[in-house]
Amino acid sequence: MKKKEAIAIDMDGTILESKKAHITAYKKALKEGNYPKKTSQEIQKELGKPHKEVAKKLLPKQTTEEEMEIFEEKKTNYFEKEGMKNIKAKPYAKEILKKLKKNYKIILISNCSRKIINHALKEAKISQRIFDDIIDRTMVKKSKPSPEGIKKGEKKGRKKIKYMIGDTIYDIIAARRAGVKSIAIIGGWHTKEQLKKEQPTIILASIKQLKELLL
Repeated sequence: MKKKEAIAIDMDGTILESKKAHITAYKKALKEGNYPKKTSQEIQKELGKPHKEVAKKLLPKQTTEEEMEIFEEKKTNYFEKEGMKNIKAKPYAKEILKKLKKNYKIILISNCSRKIINHALKEAKISQRIFDDIIDRTMVKKSKPSPEGIKKGEKKGRKKIKYMIGDTIYDIIAARRAGVKSIAIIGGWHTKEQLKKEQPTIILASIKQLKELLL
């Protein structure tokens, strides 16, 4: 079947279960830098934002830009060396992606670097060939909730994106700013109540329900 439409999808929390890996990496980076401890709930609240924004929220106000960059590097190192072992594909994610691939152009849009994306997908045993394009944080000036990643995906693929699929409010905001419909998936980094406040086009209880909606 000819691919008539394109859809964009987030990675962490949407097709990958990586919450524990990110939270653990942030905690270790905070400890190594002798910064005040943060609970898992405090860290999870900030996940999904651009990495610099997360650092600003977790670190003391007097922290310098240079210190934030060092903190981000430490977090990334911990995530790569230790966090990856905790990453796995969300239930039904592989099955749904393969079925969507038959009818849609799939664009992965993530606030992670390409190196992290490659490593995480490999650990989750999800082939990169599933995606027609991958937009990582190094390819845009501003990550989600900026609409830049979605617009870049449309430009590269020369197709209008029909839906942005994600688990955070930042996916929904990015979609709205880009003039794209949004599908919020419950069970990721933000709660159903948080997602509803941003008024996504559709809310699904599981990625499995994409089968009934889009196929």
